[in-house]
Amino acid sequence: MTAPVIYLDTNHISHLARNPQDVAAANILALLHSGSVDLAFSVLHMVELSDPNFKSFPDVCRLLDSVRIAWAILPHALNDLELEIAFARAFEEKLPEPRAFFASPKQALNYPFPDTALPSDALEAMREIPRMRDVLLNEATDHAREYDQVKNNAVAVTRPSEPLLSRIRDYILKTNPAGAPLAREFIPDSILERAGGLKAFPAYAIHQGLIVSRLKDPKYVTERNTIMDEWHAVYAPYVAAMALDRATAQRFRSMKLPAASRVTAKLHEIPALLTSLPEEADD
Repeated sequence: MTAPVIYLDTNHISHLARNPQDVAAANILALLHSGSVDLAFSVLHMVELSDPNFKSFPDVCRLLDSVRIAWAILPHALNDLELEIAFARAFEEKLPEPRAFFASPKQALNYPFPDTALPSDALEAMREIPRMRDVLLNEATDHAREYDQVKNNAVAVTRPSEPLLSRIRDYILKTNPAGAPLAREFIPDSILERAGGLKAFPAYAIHQGLIVSRLKDPKYVTERNTIMDEWHAVYAPYVAAMALDRATAQRFRSMKLPAASRVTAKLHEIPALLTSLPEEADD
């Protein structure tokens, strides 16, 4: 992708499709149709927008098919990308290109979509095979229930680095012969330090920060949509501007998470965020 990418959550995309004459929506649509920015489209969008009860489905399909799309890699692929970059930085190797978006759905999703596939094709596929949607929705439901059961006793709160160290440990096992003795530099804590700490994993830092922000609030009730909103948010370090729901955007900024200055809850602020480029390097 060469143009700046904007990431709008499902509700904001729906608003664009349903209210194209709204001033804020019209400004965003003008940017998209001019080709000066690309619109991010992730598997999270696919799952939410393919809901069979979503009444604006035809409008959204027409909108998405009319603009240039930046197809997002899968969330777990984003985790792997950050691990690859961190390992390269830790061992002073050439850094992989931090590509979170592609022009082709086949490249981004590692799924046999033709290169000419449109967003509406992906949404129709999701509708025709409900179990594809259910996998992610069920996972979000399970996460919501589990987090609220543990609250302040959650590992994310008591040992903030442990989930990340576990990922690093798994990555080491994948890239080294099973059972081979590891040198000191391959100890997860050492790799995390050499890579630059948490800032070397901006998407992870966002996910972790949003989790902690609600787990520390005893009155906060986590719902499935909460989890989905947080999953949308992790793409923020890799886009020029992002619009999330009000509650998530507020938590995002209050926690001063990576790329917080690029995140808003208001469509009319997106153009201003774009004009502020270039801004701070991804942390």
